[in-house]
Amino acid sequence: MPPGSPCATTAGRASEASTTRSRSITSGARSPAYHYEPETNGCAEKFIQTLKEQVLWIKRFATFEELRAAVRRFTLTHNREWLLERHGYRTPTEARAHLAALAQPAMA
Repeated sequence: MPPGSPCATTAGRASEASTTRSRSITSGARSPAYHYEPETNGCAEKFIQTLKEQVLWIKRFATFEELRAAVRRFTLTHNREWLLERHGYRTPTEARAHLAALAQPAMA
């Protein structure tokens, strides 16, 4: 399927799926799951890519538990120490705390 085409279900006939796809393409509708577009899950994709580059492609793990421990260590380090531009050069932990503080109703 080309990028941005909607998923077809098996509930209808193939011709109905084709018609729905044609209508959505001509109307400009995009799939929310298309990779590498800002309106999708680019932040999650970037985290997974970084995890692969920093942990998974560097070392072979003998056991699943060893892999799990390495991923947890990376996640903790990433959340506590990595400064990210999209968070105003805050760590993810600091960004969450900042957003939580903004969400709290003002105390009078």
